[in-house]
Amino acid sequence: MFLPMPEYSNELIRTLIECPKKVVRAPKKIMYAERGSSHNDMRLRSDANEDEFDVFVRVNLTFPENFSIGLRHCPPDGGGETLLRYNGPHGLYKARTDGSLHNTAPHIHRASEENIRAGLQAERGAEKTDEYSVAYELALSCFLVRVNAKDAVSYFPELGQKTGSLPFNLDEETVS
Repeated sequence: MFLPMPEYSNELIRTLIECPKKVVRAPKKIMYAERGSSHNDMRLRSDANEDEFDVFVRVNLTFPENFSIGLRHCPPDGGGETLLRYNGPHGLYKARTDGSLHNTAPHIHRASEENIRAGLQAERGAEKTDEYSVAYELALSCFLVRVNAKDAVSYFPELGQKTGSLPFNLDEETVS
């Protein structure tokens, strides 16, 4: 049975990012090296329906502040879009709001309906953030909260040890 690809409105994108999710394919216990970066991945499923999402983590082996953590929507038809990426400073990129170029700050890429309709990369453009520092561990803990990955914290107990604190309570079953 063929299922049509979703039409990504800004409201749908926001809903997909924020909906509660659970891990259905756990990340590896140890990141693996490939093409100059440490990698890890996991699969999440929405609590509300059968929507699934891939989470990818890439950390440059030479410059660990150069990282990318993303959420890709995986509809049943096999299409999909990257909805959100948390990045460390890594080189020039064009900011979404004013068109200026930045390379020295952590930044967040968010998908937009306008990019998708124009045939561009869904999450093209970015905005600087002070939500996290250049440490990917802090970015990952902020990211897991942002995408509402309710049980993902149990797969990353080392985050609290490396960052000193987490933006959520390890004793709680869910992340709000």
